Amino acid sequence: MKVKCINQGNFRNVTEGKEYEVISEDARAYKIKANDGDDRNYSKGYFEVIPEPVIEDIDEIGVAEEKQPEFTVEWGDDSNILICANGNSVLLEYCRVASNCGVASYHGVNWLLENCDENIDLFKDIIKSIIELIEESSQYCMFILSTNSEYTIIWDALDEIMDFESETVENPNSDMDVKLWIKYV
Repeated sequence: MKVKCINQGNFRNVTEGKEYEVISEDARAYKIKANDGDDRNYSKGYFEVIPEPVIEDIDEIGVAEEKQPEFTVEWGDDSNILICANGNSVLLEYCRVASNCGVASYHGVNWLLENCDENIDLFKDIIKSIIELIEESSQYCMFILSTNSEYTIIWDALDEIMDFESETVENPNSDMDVKLWIKYV
């Protein structure tokens, strides 16, 4: 507790208007560290108590951390993987290119990014989860094909995650480019 001298009286070791930390108190006096550094008792009448700041009882407020959106990746039926992200569901279609060799091809990555609200970090996490799902199913090689004219961030992300990427070629059926990625799992 702190007190402020309101009347110096005849005392030389306290100063009117100065604040002092109370070391102890009894019914009539405060023991404070006086100006000369010694602990001394002074009558409470020479001081007023400095009110402590009132801290209201509020719920604990923590630092808001940006939380990565949750997603699920699971097998749908024999021809797709069901992904749910940001409350949106999307099917990533696959076809067994050479099922006896454990090779599958996946389509729908542009829709996947759209359903991730274009959050590229979430997109990468989902692609990595799909790779884990593929590894668990004993497939050994995964192809992703993307025809793209506006989502180049998808291609950059897949270049980073996948083992191999092809050169970009022009789609003969549209003005968009096509690119292929391979992941060995």
